[in-house]
Amino acid sequence: MFLRTLFIDNSFYLFFYLVLITGLFLILFSSTFKQLQTTIKREQNFNNLQTLIQNQKKVTFENYVELANLLLNRKLYIQAIKYFKLAIYDCDDLLLLGNIYNNIGYCYFKQKNFSEAKLFYNEAILYLPDYVVALNNLAYLFEQEKDYQNAYVFYNKSYQFDKSNTITIKQYQRIKKIVNVV
Repeated sequence: MFLRTLFIDNSFYLFFYLVLITGLFLILFSSTFKQLQTTIKREQNFNNLQTLIQNQKKVTFENYVELANLLLNRKLYIQAIKYFKLAIYDCDDLLLLGNIYNNIGYCYFKQKNFSEAKLFYNEAILYLPDYVVALNNLAYLFEQEKDYQNAYVFYNKSYQFDKSNTITIKQYQRIKKIVNVV
């Protein structure tokens, strides 16, 4: 009896409820479809780049960087390093070189190879002395090694270049307390 009263006598509410449920379903479907399209495009791009590089047809450093970034996103660090290193040979853009060296350092860091990571982070900073991401990465690496003095030095450099970077501010304030700097 209650259901009859609710759905038949109140057809407006039933209609509103159905429209609401249908709308939510369409929004969810649309969002999922867009994610699926993005994933398919990324996979196609990945396959095309792999084919291009394997066939050695007009491979540019941009192709290597793009493939390396896709591999990095998949957490395939060893393969990403290989393609980032290949990109270095033909790249003459200092900004991009700094980014490539930083990415290689990050790949080594994720593999817990801190000595190699340190070398590549330092190389990134040589190309781009004000590269806040590389400075923060190097500082964080020192922090993981419990070398708080060097971590402080690099967080401080990063902070000097970008005093509005929230990550830098947070890390800089935290490390200052650890090394007891006023």
